[in-house]
Amino acid sequence: MTQWDEQKELQALQKYLVSRFFLILLVVTVMEMGADALFGQLWNPLQNWLTIDGTGSLEGLQSVPGIAMLLIFLLTGTLLNALSSAVPAFHWGVDWLERQNAMFFSDVQNQVLMQMPGEKRVVLFLVLVVRVFLLLLPYIIGAIWCGILVTTQVRRLEQMREETHREYDQKRNLMLSDIAHDLRTPITTVYGYAKALNDGMVKPEEQQEYLSAIQAKSGRINDLIQMLFDYVKLDSTGFQLNVKPLDLSELLRQNAALVYSDMEDAGMEFVVEIPEEACMIQADELQLSRVITNLLTNAIRHNPKGSQILLVQKQENLNKITVVIADNGERISPELVSHLFEPFTMGDQSRNSKNGSGLGLSIAHKIVALHGWKLEYVDSYPGYEKAFRLEIKV
Repeated sequence: MTQWDEQKELQALQKYLVSRFFLILLVVTVMEMGADALFGQLWNPLQNWLTIDGTGSLEGLQSVPGIAMLLIFLLTGTLLNALSSAVPAFHWGVDWLERQNAMFFSDVQNQVLMQMPGEKRVVLFLVLVVRVFLLLLPYIIGAIWCGILVTTQVRRLEQMREETHREYDQKRNLMLSDIAHDLRTPITTVYGYAKALNDGMVKPEEQQEYLSAIQAKSGRINDLIQMLFDYVKLDSTGFQLNVKPLDLSELLRQNAALVYSDMEDAGMEFVVEIPEEACMIQADELQLSRVITNLLTNAIRHNPKGSQILLVQKQENLNKITVVIADNGERISPELVSHLFEPFTMGDQSRNSKNGSGLGLSIAHKIVALHGWKLEYVDSYPGYEKAFRLEIKV
């Protein structure tokens, strides 16, 4: 999972949790309304039974403050009545409770509560406990539901990150193995040729050929190390793009001119469709040139002689420009497409036979992602077999 993919996953998680929060809030509200209706159906006939003569009123005790004060009154009143029966000195506590009760309830309710028999007080206490439970039940269910959702999503995200770390370790080990393989072959050749020259085993007329081979292999080693350096540098913490205004059309023309002679040497036809007018964008000129050069060079290396390569720039709308590099060579196998922008994806045969490093597309993809743009492979383009499409945000 790349940094961009992880950011998308976090945004999706935030949207999911927010939507579920409002859903839970709606469900809790409906449950609370249902609990109020249920308790109202039970409370209306019950309050007449709880009063002495059926004329008392306890309507005000359905509110939360009323329930809380009544529970305190019932508990402390029962306790003080029991203590006052055994210890006369506790009569002052009953008097104090009556005065405090008068501050919260009406006179009618005070008379009803003070004259209520003990068994009815117990029933009233149990009813109010049920009322409190019904009040809290929707919120308890909502809290448990929300906790399960958050825990599940966080656990899923952690599993994805662990899997990403495992894949990263596997890819890193594979990359190190591929680097060692790519360096070993030219280094072995350089060592062998140099030893043959040093031991006097090469005829004078062949020495120049050996020196040229050493130079070519050394250049191959240097190119691979430079590509590897560029790849690692893009992931380093201190790396920053040097973004500034530039003319995309002019940059594409310059890069096309750089590879034109290579196109001719490879026996390929180069079709360029770039507007004459300036097209200003914000980008790192050096890094964007590296992207275009890597894509063009990749097309030259991995297509047969006689292929046609297209470089086209299009203004899709006011906010998007596309640059397409297409060719009519062979399509890439589906097995490789899903890993196309990973390092060393093209395999040993491609790197050895075509003098590629296996890092060009990966570097191009990283640079494009750092700009906040999109680089993708498409298996068809009008008049061509395959293409790489760069979407630039203006």
